[in-house]
Amino acid sequence: LLNVPLGSWNKEYSLQAIKTHIYYFWDQSIFPFPFQCLFSSGKTVASIVIAQLVEKGLLNYDEKVSTYWPEFKSNGKQDITLADVLRHESGLAWLDHTFKIDDFMVENLKKNKVGQIFEKEPPHFPGTGGANDVPTNREYHTITRGCILNEIVRRVDPQNRTIGEIIKQVSTYNLHTSNEFIK
Repeated sequence: LLNVPLGSWNKEYSLQAIKTHIYYFWDQSIFPFPFQCLFSSGKTVASIVIAQLVEKGLLNYDEKVSTYWPEFKSNGKQDITLADVLRHESGLAWLDHTFKIDDFMVENLKKNKVGQIFEKEPPHFPGTGGANDVPTNREYHTITRGCILNEIVRRVDPQNRTIGEIIKQVSTYNLHTSNEFIK
């Protein structure tokens, strides 16, 4: 879980209570060890980091991604906004590329190993979807949404941190001293 010293949270929501809840209430028939499968919970965390950057004036939901990441605009992506990415409407739900695990190491993220792939990729808009097969740009960005947001965040964060580095710093920060995510 989070690397937060016990006692730095309100007693009712202590880390020990969270660990106890996760450990004792998992369904062993589905998941045989004491971890919860959280699937897209990272999308919420990334959205909170984005919201903090918007609040600080470093990002704007209606701004084009290329404002923050100029290389992104190639291959028909020049009009994609931050809001489009957050709504799963960037046309980048899938890529014609297979990443290696090492590409996601912080030092490789900062060398733009992931970013350069998104820079080259054209959008793949689904055309139609939903129960009535209506025209749409929306297609669930299972993994790619976080990758795109991370590339934006590390370009606008004053310390050039990844979303993971921001969360790590927040999770080890004494929560009683400040309610700010980003300094």
